[in-house]
Amino acid sequence: MSVTYTNLKAKLYKYNINLVFKPSSKKESINQQSLMLLASMINMHIKPNSKILISLEGYTEGQYISKISRLLRQQNHQIFEYDIAQSVALTLDEYVMKQNNIDYLIKISIVGKLNNVQINLYDANLHHFSSEIIEKIHTNYELNPLLDQSIAHQNNEYINLKSYQDELCSNNKILKAFVNIKQRYKSLFYLAHNNFNALEIAKTLLDNLKNDYRFNNKKSTLFWLKFKATFLRRLFLRKEIFNLFYFDQNSQMHVGLNIKNKFKFFSNHELALLYLDFYFEEYLRAKFDISKFKVLLPYDSTLLLKNMLKQYNVHYEYFDENTQNSVLNDKSYIFAYDKNKFNGNPKFSSLLNNYYFFACLIWMLNSYTNRNNLLAYKYKKVQESFGKIKTNRFQFSVSVDQSDKLIQFTNQLNRILKSRRIKEIEIINKWNDNNFYLANIYTHKNTQFSVFYDFINQKLNISLNFYIVYEHKSVYSLSEHIKNLFLTLKIAKNFKKMCKIASNKHVSKQN
Repeated sequence: MSVTYTNLKAKLYKYNINLVFKPSSKKESINQQSLMLLASMINMHIKPNSKILISLEGYTEGQYISKISRLLRQQNHQIFEYDIAQSVALTLDEYVMKQNNIDYLIKISIVGKLNNVQINLYDANLHHFSSEIIEKIHTNYELNPLLDQSIAHQNNEYINLKSYQDELCSNNKILKAFVNIKQRYKSLFYLAHNNFNALEIAKTLLDNLKNDYRFNNKKSTLFWLKFKATFLRRLFLRKEIFNLFYFDQNSQMHVGLNIKNKFKFFSNHELALLYLDFYFEEYLRAKFDISKFKVLLPYDSTLLLKNMLKQYNVHYEYFDENTQNSVLNDKSYIFAYDKNKFNGNPKFSSLLNNYYFFACLIWMLNSYTNRNNLLAYKYKKVQESFGKIKTNRFQFSVSVDQSDKLIQFTNQLNRILKSRRIKEIEIINKWNDNNFYLANIYTHKNTQFSVFYDFINQKLNISLNFYIVYEHKSVYSLSEHIKNLFLTLKIAKNFKKMCKIASNKHVSKQN
């Protein structure tokens, strides 16, 4: 029996401005014909004879570059790729594109437990292709059969990854704002990773700042670093290693710092809080007016951080990937973050750039070292000034195929959660990467529920942030915690019920 090409076409999903292939297992790869068809659809929306960079991030699968570039080369586009198949952060792609006047970027990211293949498309200014164009590409891919042709492999043009890394990390680029900061004493850093490219960039930045460090050249896991930081911490402390940094495959940065001879790994919200408090104090010491400063926060940022910004009289907005480039053109913005990626200086680039933020943290940690190791003291003062929170995260498996169903749910939230405990329901209904943020729910006890749906993993996520210490008083109680858990389950139960009703209606319409 002959097998037709259409039977082999891989299913393509569209989430927001992301195109995603979902293999059924880690060992399964997306076939060449499917990627050639996708390339053909992309070709319809780019200029003729373009210069295109194809770059990987995540668990690298170099084969995908070859598969997607064949048809584009046949259409007389000039295709670039790096000479080493490594996970490369978007900020390095941005620099390479500017230096080589490249027209487009095809970013291939390997994400999720099953190594889903996510494809993002950018123009020369690193702006996402519009949602309308992505919709057309997705629709045309679904409507058209696979291309019944074979295209011979040809080598793409190679870009020397190491040379551009070195340029980006030089005193004229990322480090330009830091080279004139004189610090007598410098803290010792330890670097661990699951990403050789990220490790090399971090080492180069520290070398150029003449800052000593230790590193593990072998790939490892964040779990293993946390294990060593807990059970072998005296080994680190004996060597005066007080700062632990871990870079994962997706260029996300995880930070563990010595607080009273124990390593504390900071969440993204805690790290932003600690750094911004330092940043504002530095400017206030210099008699600088910070009231015009602005900050971009993720939708699930904590009340702790928002209250801190209010106390400093600093304005904030929510991070929106569809508008971040235009918003950050406002020179008043000094900081942005989302998940475990940060932008420590939007004037340098509008992209989230963990390597620039790494340089910011080097500055902060060395400053505290030169002030009689003030980090632990400052961390305590931050907690005394703004409070202390604990975060619990819950996931519920439920299948949703369209964001419209999620909006239906948020429209009913005020009715579903009608309770004296609820102080405010902040409806969001916004995409962020593959996640759709529904709402933030606040109780009169200052507990915050951040609710979003993860389309990649098909899970409802509820992040529960509650105060342990507020206004110098312990406010944690077991009864309040139990009430919060019941409210979490109530949200999830009603969400699943709504999805089931919506699915039944959809089936009825089809019948």
